[in-house]
Amino acid sequence: MKHTILVIEDENSIRNDLTEILLFEGYTVLSADNGATGLQLAIEQLPDLILSDVMMPEMDGYELLSALSENPLTRLIPVILVSAMAETENWRAGMNKGAADYLIKPFTRNQLLDAIHSRLQQLEFVNEQRQADLQELRLQLIQYLPHELNTPLNGIIGIGQILKDYPESLSQSEIADFGSSIYESGMRLHRLIQNYLMYSELIVRHDTVTTSAPLENPCDLCQSILMSLAMKYNRSADTTLTIEPCNAIIGFREFSKVAEELIDNAFKFSKPETPISVRCECHENKFRMQIEDQGMGMTQEQIQRIGAYVQFNRNQQEQQGSGMGLSIAKMIVAMYGGEFTIESEPDKGTVVTVELLVP
Repeated sequence: MKHTILVIEDENSIRNDLTEILLFEGYTVLSADNGATGLQLAIEQLPDLILSDVMMPEMDGYELLSALSENPLTRLIPVILVSAMAETENWRAGMNKGAADYLIKPFTRNQLLDAIHSRLQQLEFVNEQRQADLQELRLQLIQYLPHELNTPLNGIIGIGQILKDYPESLSQSEIADFGSSIYESGMRLHRLIQNYLMYSELIVRHDTVTTSAPLENPCDLCQSILMSLAMKYNRSADTTLTIEPCNAIIGFREFSKVAEELIDNAFKFSKPETPISVRCECHENKFRMQIEDQGMGMTQEQIQRIGAYVQFNRNQQEQQGSGMGLSIAKMIVAMYGGEFTIESEPDKGTVVTVELLVP
């Protein structure tokens, strides 16, 4: 595969030399003479790797790293910093800000190419692993999706057949019970279809964010979702909520989905009269939502495979749903440059933490 490399260097001779070397090696090369121009090129062209000087006008290499990491479109692009400053604190500062490597001038052609080759290999490995996980998820969907579709459909068809064939023999209460069953099956089917459509959309978008407007005080939205689900499961007495006003960089629809899936799982996989706590707050310049339950929990292997498996313990757990929601929540958080972590032990409960960037 032909990779694209963005070279950002304010000295014309050095920039031209680097460009010539990379073109000779078969790379597609973009170039910029300062950090601000380089940042704009990175956003527009999304190169596979960025090679950037540290000391530049308008925006230096460290500022460039910060700007790239704050943009979900560019945060995963590896950056190799280039500088004549060989002091430990300088290259350590670059690495702490997210640089993939640090080259000290003067460096040889081989040192340059080795650093680039190493980072591109890592990038290819990550992409291959992601594709492998997605393929496994697709296979799981093929295996389980027909069952998940047929279960509510069979309920709707069966009850519909009874209502069609024996309408005069049914009492009002029986008709009401049948109507309730049809509604529940329909809602189950609706949620499954919506999850599948959103999953497909996320695969197509692949780290592409469609909204730039921050969500104002998602804590209010989280509170509304928690109250609704607590009523659905008749567990309002089990819940505690702690909120602190804080904005977050995420879309309304996407945050609603994340909160709904995670809070719903907390209810679904814990017994009545066991506590469920939800906390929304600003924490270390980030928005943080933390959901804790004392339910069935997960093993470390299951946590690591989220995104690959559709549903855990299907043979042991008779449960509704495809299990796709947890994978969707993780994908959404990653797409917005956030962090998604799970701490859990079997039969001891689960703590899910979501951290998102703030405006």
